[in-house]
Amino acid sequence: MQNYLTRPNPWVFFLFATWIVQTSSVQADPPPSIGWIWDDPLAAQGDSTKEPRYFRRTFELTANAATASLHITADDRYVVYINGQKVGEDGAWASVESYEVAKILRAGKNVLAVAASNGGGQAGLLTWLEVQTTDKKTLVVGSDRNMKASLQAADQWDQTAFDDTPWAKVGMLGNARISPWNLFGGGGGGGGGQPGSSNAADKSIRERLSADEEQPRFILPDGFEIELVAAEPQVINPITMVVDDEGNIYVSESHTYRYGAGGSPIKPFTNPIVRLEPQADGKSYRRVMVAEGFDEPVMGLAIRDGKLWCTANNYLYQFDLDENGKATNRQTLLVDRNKAWNPFGMFVLEWGPDGLLYMSVGNHNIDIRPARGEGEAEPTESISGQGSSGIVMRMNPDGSNMQRLVHGLRVPYSFEYDPFGQLWLLSNGQGNPNRFVRVIDGVDYHCYSRAVPNDWLTGRHPLSPPCFELPNGARTQLLRYYGAAYPEEYVGSLFLDNWGAHGFAAANRSVFRYALDEHNNVASKHAFVSCSDPHFRCSHVALDPNGNLLVADWYGRDDESDLTGRIWRVKYVGKEPIPQVEHKLDSPHWSDDAYAVAALGSPQHRIREQAIERLLERAKASDNDADSVVAALARQAAKAEQPLGAAGALWTLLRIDTPNSKAAIASGAQHPEWRVRRLAVNILRRYELPQAATIARSLAQDAELAVRLEAALALKNSQEIHSALLAVLSDGAAEDPHLRYEAAWHLAQHASAEQNALEKLLDAEDENLRLAGLIALDIACYESFGSRPYAEGLLAARLADPGSLPVEYLLEILRANRSKAGLDGLRRLVARTDLPGPITAAAILALRSLSGEVSDQLIESAGDRLLAAVENGEVQLQSSSDCLLLLRLLDDRPANDFAMQQLTALSNHNDPAVREAAFGLIRKFGRKAAPLTTLFRQRLSDPKQKLDRRLEILAVLPAIEEEPDVKLWTQLLADPATEIRTDAIRSWRQFKDHPSLVSVLVDAEASIVRRDSALEDDLATVLKQLLTGSQVAPVEQADKEKLAHAILTAVESLTSEQNKTAPLLGRRVFERSACVKCHTTISADSPLAPTLKGVGKQKLEYLIESVLHPSQVIKTGFLVETIITTDGKVLSGLVREEGNHLRVLEVERESLVSKDRVDERSVLKKSLMPEGQEQQWSRREFVDLIAYLRSLK
Repeated sequence: MQNYLTRPNPWVFFLFATWIVQTSSVQADPPPSIGWIWDDPLAAQGDSTKEPRYFRRTFELTANAATASLHITADDRYVVYINGQKVGEDGAWASVESYEVAKILRAGKNVLAVAASNGGGQAGLLTWLEVQTTDKKTLVVGSDRNMKASLQAADQWDQTAFDDTPWAKVGMLGNARISPWNLFGGGGGGGGGQPGSSNAADKSIRERLSADEEQPRFILPDGFEIELVAAEPQVINPITMVVDDEGNIYVSESHTYRYGAGGSPIKPFTNPIVRLEPQADGKSYRRVMVAEGFDEPVMGLAIRDGKLWCTANNYLYQFDLDENGKATNRQTLLVDRNKAWNPFGMFVLEWGPDGLLYMSVGNHNIDIRPARGEGEAEPTESISGQGSSGIVMRMNPDGSNMQRLVHGLRVPYSFEYDPFGQLWLLSNGQGNPNRFVRVIDGVDYHCYSRAVPNDWLTGRHPLSPPCFELPNGARTQLLRYYGAAYPEEYVGSLFLDNWGAHGFAAANRSVFRYALDEHNNVASKHAFVSCSDPHFRCSHVALDPNGNLLVADWYGRDDESDLTGRIWRVKYVGKEPIPQVEHKLDSPHWSDDAYAVAALGSPQHRIREQAIERLLERAKASDNDADSVVAALARQAAKAEQPLGAAGALWTLLRIDTPNSKAAIASGAQHPEWRVRRLAVNILRRYELPQAATIARSLAQDAELAVRLEAALALKNSQEIHSALLAVLSDGAAEDPHLRYEAAWHLAQHASAEQNALEKLLDAEDENLRLAGLIALDIACYESFGSRPYAEGLLAARLADPGSLPVEYLLEILRANRSKAGLDGLRRLVARTDLPGPITAAAILALRSLSGEVSDQLIESAGDRLLAAVENGEVQLQSSSDCLLLLRLLDDRPANDFAMQQLTALSNHNDPAVREAAFGLIRKFGRKAAPLTTLFRQRLSDPKQKLDRRLEILAVLPAIEEEPDVKLWTQLLADPATEIRTDAIRSWRQFKDHPSLVSVLVDAEASIVRRDSALEDDLATVLKQLLTGSQVAPVEQADKEKLAHAILTAVESLTSEQNKTAPLLGRRVFERSACVKCHTTISADSPLAPTLKGVGKQKLEYLIESVLHPSQVIKTGFLVETIITTDGKVLSGLVREEGNHLRVLEVERESLVSKDRVDERSVLKKSLMPEGQEQQWSRREFVDLIAYLRSLK
């Protein structure tokens, strides 16, 4: 089972016959008799082989089928047949696909047949067929104990007449809900697949529907209904929205996302903000233009006190709103000096409960400053993120006093600062994970700020900040529900809006609900609003004045801006009671302090907001009124029955902003609800109020660890803070990943040798305490805290003498922080003879990468010790990681007999990553690997070898043969496998210095074309290059647009079988074109180029454009720069910051330059990837390359 989060999206199956209709993903549970099956009953724990399995189930029908629905999924891929007719195929286990198949069933004997394959890990098949016959009988058959399985597919195996008597009984893995798949709500999941995922799209709907046609296709929980608020032409391409006190809905519309001015449906484009005004009939809305003329779409909106704030890429604007809703008096509050791309700069705007304006900013080299008026001095205030990471920040409404709350994120588009002071956010990924983060204030989450692997970014590494990975798709809003329109179970839930991934009918285009437990942990994840219309794309959610959820629907096939768009309202009409609202917005009692204070705990959000406004007005009226209001609020903060009311009282006291009101915040520490106590101490600490330490000491023994941790941070001196944090960790906080990391982060900030806190943790008997110590050690080594020198010294000491600490974690800390202070300890570690081989190898690699001053002799001696242990059988290579480490060590060693023995085995390893590394080393050895020639020729000639492995050998054989085997290469031109013949022809370019082989190809040309005319293009291209020495440009080379269209059409026209083999051939094009020198297909970027993992999720047009025009769109961090040194040396390449040095990376070399030697530095809008590569390929090679890139999902 491959991880769903890095798996391909379900891809569209184009039906070849009108009698099969693919419908939406199934939502209902299968019958109890149906479950997951495989040939191995332990396959749910892992399938050791990757061969396809074949499954059959025969059944009798008493009459023809009146209706018949087939539901199926497999981990990882299936092709399903009924009575020998192909019904469909798919490759995403998290969606259960449905097909209407009545017309291919018949009275009498029928057979359901499935070919299923597994790409690795867990394996399983789940399917059931529900039939109603014309004589009113019902039958359900599928993956139960009556199905049969085989590893071989004999002729006619999918036909009813086939004799499956020799086939084996299947192994039942469990019911449909079992882990690891957790479908149909199993294991806390929801949405018909991976917990928190959804795939409701009906792929048979190809054309846009009207709003009336779309509406019945929504899928909602029981008791909910959806109604249309507005549709085109009243609103188009809605991006974000905000609702004012009167129920007016302000909406920003896109004209230029994602394809710029040329893609705008309106000429000239304006990217406007419009207002939808509710009319007297209570149903309709009137469209009013508010503002327009923005260069980029407006991504964030906020309204308060007759003013409008909006973000448009690198600008934050403020407008006045006149009585007609028109925006006037535009002011530019903030400017980002480094404009982000299209248009991912400044994002969402939200008001915090503290009255401040919060904003998210996407990843780039952020440099946000106050706007400078004409004649004004250069602003000194600015804000940025670590490296090129995205951030969430807050500020005063006028843009002053900017504060960064969190960084180390890619695109933290959506966030929510809830009433209890918890910041939540969703960070969208590209080449890195989509992340759900319960934010720890100030923490760096390490995306684009630090070189860490993907398991770190997803929170799966023990030392990483806590978070978890989200299913595929861009999240564009996050909202914690504290409204009065839905049943009580929904109060406090998080609503996540997933706009979805690129491409038509992509999964997860839904609004999801995450229910939280009493300690803010996610307890369950479910799709809340989905739609079977694949054009539905929820771009934003907001609450209407009554607390109903408004859903902005971009409505489109993909990212195009067009003339469609909708806004929907989700209402509860079920039988469950909803919260009772006792206060009224138009009540005459608002002048009564007691009424207003009690209203702070109302379940209705608008009433709570009005209560705060009225209390702030009263407090400002006079000193006597202020004292009265403060006293009432203090009682509410201490004793309110509703925690929400107590939290509201604390925020109101803060906003009153008098000495008495700030002192009264301490009363919240007496409240029985832990979230209120924690909030009170947090406010006292965060805003540096004088009684913070006193209140903190009173909570030192609080029953809740989260309160104690917050109280520890509010203490006055480092010694107190250390003692309190150690106590809370020892009393159980170390067992909670979130509290553990938060405590460790603050310990790292204040750590010192005198206080000895880190040593106490590292030497603790409890494993979780030691882990907290390692986390703190890592943070202190990474952050620019005063504790860094102490931490680096401690790391060096522990490397030399780890004790009970995991050595591999110490090495990871050293490598991640590139701390040269640990070199002595590392040398001693490498010199040890009692460590496992992989750890010794990791230590060698760390030592080698840290500094050129490291002794080559030390590296060589330690490496030889490891290799000798492997050669003598003293160390067994137990994992792919071990094999990869061995190959890296062999990279620095001679191509001797031992190396050849290892390469013989590892080039046939089951893990493609190991094989790839092995063949990469073989290419590097070249003719020195000639001893492998005979073996590789045998494997290549063996028809039992898998096609991908034969192609891997074919790719390296010309590089290692001392003399090409003319007979073998001639045979390859007539190989039964088309793919082998094709790649052999393409590989012939390497024989330009072998006239006899050139003649072989020339002589065979006619027979090759007669057998397969599709090879004519490849032959013509290769022969021209061999015979003339020139590169052969495609016919339309002068017109790249025409070429792009031709390649797009060809890729889209690939058959199902070609879609399996073209990527294999495309991989060879990728290797022959030297793309492997820069690009990787694993999760992390290489130093020279972005990872291509996941690139297949992009549109085909994007992939083709990236090859034809590599410098047109360049990912952040991969622009070529030019460095001119003080002595006149010119270097061009990718530039990486390394402390006081710049590392300049070129394809074949790299240079390290001291920053004080840099005279000039400039950015070129250019990629390292060269232009014109397509000129050396045949048309089919180009098509195969794109097919390969498309497979990297």
